[in-house]
Order: sequence, then structure tokens, then C-alpha cells
Amino acid sequence: MRRASRLLAVVAGVLVLASSAAPAPPVESADDAAHPPLGAGDQRHWVGAWATAPVRELQLAHLLVRDQSYRMIARLTLGGSRLRVRLSNLYGSGPVTFGHVRVARRMTGAAVAPATDRVVRFAGRAQITVPAGRGVVSDPVDLPVRAGTEVAVSLHVVSGVATRHPLAFVTNYLSPPGSGDVTTDARGAQFTRQVSSTYFLTGIDVWAPHSRGAVVALGDSITDGSSSTPGTHGRWPDVLARRLASHDVGVLNAGISANAVTAIGSRPGGGDPATMRFERDVLGQPGVRALVLLEGTNDLAAGASAEDVIDGLRLIARRARRAGLTVVGATILPRACGGLWSPAAEKHRRAVDDWLRVAPDFDAVADLDAVMRKYDRESNTRIWQGVPAIVIKVLMALFAVYCIIMT
Repeated sequence: MRRASRLLAVVAGVLVLASSAAPAPPVESADDAAHPPLGAGDQRHWVGAWATAPVRELQLAHLLVRDQSYRMIARLTLGGSRLRVRLSNLYGSGPVTFGHVRVARRMTGAAVAPATDRVVRFAGRAQITVPAGRGVVSDPVDLPVRAGTEVAVSLHVVSGVATRHPLAFVTNYLSPPGSGDVTTDARGAQFTRQVSSTYFLTGIDVWAPHSRGAVVALGDSITDGSSSTPGTHGRWPDVLARRLASHDVGVLNAGISANAVTAIGSRPGGGDPATMRFERDVLGQPGVRALVLLEGTNDLAAGASAEDVIDGLRLIARRARRAGLTVVGATILPRACGGLWSPAAEKHRRAVDDWLRVAPDFDAVADLDAVMRKYDRESNTRIWQGVPAIVIKVLMALFAVYCIIMT
């Protein structure tokens, strides 16, 4: 009865809010949780403030590193007195040596505030070699930050194959191959190449004993931010982070474009399926208290059945709840038939959504399908000729706030 009342409250609130808002304009290896990130140590009071999910890629030639430096930009969702960075060589073909790593507050472009520039060390050393398939967590760095602070993590890498998240929706910066260590360049003039991927950096944690913890958003392109305007921080997890900032809750985006729940629905470039990466991308985040799970459409488009998707979602939800997390599910959004979407896929989507509405494996479920169908009727538009992003933002913010703060 308690869960039913929570579900009704979430769905009713979603429907009311959406109708009014719609018109408005490192981690361990994916399959080996027995090997935690090097240097992880005591997790108490460390909470994730920014994260991205590394993606397995088949073509590696464009990921080769040739004695160059990287400056990765991250907007933190939680403040703290100290921070630490997480670097990954999860999909490297061999060991990667980080010659120097630095962190500073970002100013504009590739420029950083010199007074905030700090050396990042690993077990007291400025240089660290990370084996293939592993990640590393830095020593704490004394650099007070607030929610919304943009930091720049600068890395010098001599050689290797980069692990990255392909679609960052922010601009990051690289120095030319062979330029060596330019991590101390505060003006950023030597970082001449702009990219939209995040290389090596997979997380930033903050020391935040005051925090309520972090929410992990596990999903596909809707969560990753596909069609979002780069540099605007307009993805729904970004909006959620701004809403939760005053409540000292971090929000970690573990979305991967083209991602699937199951191996059946996976395709090249979509990363490991959610069932496989769950331990790393969700339970591996320090201070995680809740999971928002919005995924399954890519499985159905690839020919998976409703039963396949349900089995995968159920597995993830049960594992999360066993770990003590609040689990929020969401019905799969409707799509117009044509292209990858068939009448059979639509039939299976409706079956998954019917199961989600009554599944006992979730603490709450937001019925995005019902909201989007209501939006479609009122606006006379075809859904998925561009999903109304504002609806997604408002819905997700509402039910995640409800589950984290009100329970």
C-alpha cells in the first residue's frame, strides 16, 4: 500500500506538472568487481559530484595517444572541501602512464584560474601507470568547490589507447600529438584542438560529510543528452542537478547513447549493456543512494522481446535494492513507427510499460509514456519528431526529488 501511494503521488504530480510545463521553451573493469580502482581506500564521506560512463569501441586508431595533453572540463553537481579524480584505462590495449595530472577551476575556454591550479597525486606520486582494464582514484586535493563549479582536469599521457565517453556535450581540449606535457598552461593556448568527447576522466568525487548522497541516472541517449545543445548543460540530469543542489545531493550521468539493457539489444558503439555495466557505473559510485533507470527502447528496436527487457530491468532493480538504493523506474517513451521502430517493437514496448506500472521491484515509477501521449494529443505533434525536452527535464526532476528528499 505504501509503494502504491508513492507511485500514485509521483504519477499524479508528473501529469499535472508536465501539462503546465510542456509549452515552455576509476573504476573497476566491467566484469570484475573484485578489483576496485587503485587507491579507492575509505569511501566514507566521499560522494560523486560528476561522472561519465566509459564506452567500449571497436575502432581504436583514432584513440591512439602520442605524447600529448588533455584538458577535460566537468561541471560539479555537489560541493565539498576537497576533491579527487578518477581516471580509467578500462578499454586500453595496454598500460597507460599519466605523467602529470592537474586540476583547477575553469575560467573560459581552455583557460584556468592560476591561483586554483593544483597537482594531483596518486599514493603521493605525480606519475601513475594504470594497467589495461583498470582505473585509479587520486589522493585528495585541497580545492574547495561548490555545486555548479566548472573544473578542468589536465592530463599528460605519453602513449597508449584512450578510454573515452564519445558524446560529452561539452567542449574539451587537446594539445597536438607530440606536444608533450603542457598541463601547466593556464591560458590554455597550447590546447589547440577542441573535441566533444571526454578522455580518460570518468569521475570527480568531493569530500562532503553534509551530503545526502548521489543519484545515478542509468540510461541511453535520452539520458546521455542526444540532441541537447552542447555547452548548455541542458540534459535532464543537468536540470535535476540544479534542482537538487540546495539539498546537497549529487547527480551522476551514466547515460550512453545507443545503450541497451541486455546483450540482445546491444550494438557496436553503444557500450556494454546496462546489466553488465551496472556494478561499475552505479554501485561503483561513492555515496550513491538512488538509481533512476530509463532504458529499453534500443533493445526493442534491435529485436529484443518484452520478456528480454523485463528480465534485464528486473535484474538491475533487484541488485540495486539489495545494495540499499532507492530505485526509480520509468516507462519507455512512445516512438513513431518507421525506420528502426516496427509495429512489433511497439507491441513489446507497451507490454514492458504495463509491467513497469505494477512491478514490485521499483520504489517508484514515473509513467512517461502516459505523459508523452497526453502531450502528443494536446499539441497535435508526432512524438519522436523531437522529444519535447522540457517535459523530460521536468518529469525526471520531479520524481527524483520526490524519492530522494521526501522519503
